[in-house]
Amino acid sequence: MTIVKLVRNKLTDECIIKSIPYLNNVVMLNVSRNELTEKSIEFLLNFRKEGGLRSLKSLMIGQNKIIERKNKEMLDEFRRMGVNICN
Repeated sequence: MTIVKLVRNKLTDECIIKSIPYLNNVVMLNVSRNELTEKSIEFLLNFRKEGGLRSLKSLMIGQNKIIERKNKEMLDEFRRMGVNICN
């Protein structure tokens, strides 16, 4: 099981977009307490749809700039793919 904790690193959307392709075998990804927006969620979802992050089972995104009610559809789509979303 591969767990990656990137908590409180002041990560931006650009950091996620550049680094996620290198974390393809991660099972649990914790990017809580950063500067992420819905742009990161959209990228992660599209990356998953294109065949990346196939092992991902848990995504922790709490305390970012992501508003859950505005991004409910994308988060629900992750859940339908079997990914547990923790805010």
